[in-house]
Parts: sequence; structure tokens; C-alpha cells
Amino acid sequence: KIGSEAQTIPTNSAIPGSAGVYISNTSMTISNSSLPSGYSNATNLGPIVFVNGDLYIDANMQLDKSSTILWIVSGDVGIKNNVNRVDGMFFVDGEFMSSYNSSSNDQLVITGIVATSTTSPNLSRSLNGTSNITTPAEIINYNPRTLLNNNLISNLKAAPTITWKEIIAR
Repeated sequence: KIGSEAQTIPTNSAIPGSAGVYISNTSMTISNSSLPSGYSNATNLGPIVFVNGDLYIDANMQLDKSSTILWIVSGDVGIKNNVNRVDGMFFVDGEFMSSYNSSSNDQLVITGIVATSTTSPNLSRSLNGTSNITTPAEIINYNPRTLLNNNLISNLKAAPTITWKEIIAR
């Protein structure tokens, strides 16, 4: 039912800047020119975006802490080596690459969720030198608030269920 309500994103247009369900029938590239004006300051943003193809992120995508964006991608997700901040939830049928165009010496911080159905994420960044020993090249900060966004929940037509389970360390 969600897909039937989706608004089509035209090729080479801006990513959604408001709540709703969207679909791109081709691969997408996110660049500075495809980010809506005021995107990083938009409050309670919660779109769901289906991508029938690959998603390439060539620009930083930082969101207000009240906002999130859910990406459901049938192909791969690749983040360009000069990008150092990406916020959102990524559910990927293909590969998730933290530096798709070449290796990177820059740290990448993702606030949200990364889940792939076929492989482990390809975390290929490296902080050369001694900082690589003490500082991670990729940080994924899980934030439960991303799942509790009101606009996202209303688009999913369901209430979130979160189960916490204590695991005994060995």
C-alpha cells in the first residue's frame, strides 16, 4: 500500500524536503544542488524514499535532530570519499559503501541506521597514521529518535515497536 501512495521523484531533481512517501524509478545522486534549501534546519522531517537502483551520496546530509529520512534502496548505496556526515536510515538490498569512489582519510559519521540484506557494509575508510589506532574511520550512531519521528510513523501507518534485550557478555 505504501508504494501505491508514493509520489514519483523526477530524474535529477531535489530530494524530498517534506514528509511523504516518494519513489525514484532510477538511480539517484545526492549533491549540494539536489539538497532542498534549508534541508539541514528542517524540523520533524520524515520522508520515506524508495530508490529502484543505486543511491550515491556526494554531499553531506546533516538533519535537525527532530528529523529523519528513510531510504529503501534496491541497489547499492555509495558515499563519496569527501563526505563526512550523513543522517538517515538506510535499508539496502545491495552493498553499502562508505567510500565508493576511492579510499578516504576522512572520518564518516552516520546518525541513523545502516542495514543491508546481502553483505556486511563495506567500510573502506582509513585514517592513516597513528590516529587510525585510536579513532574509528566510520562511526554509526544509532538514535532511537529516528524511529519515533511522527511524520515517518504516519507514513508507515503503524506504531513503532522497539524491543531491548540484555545480552550477557562473555
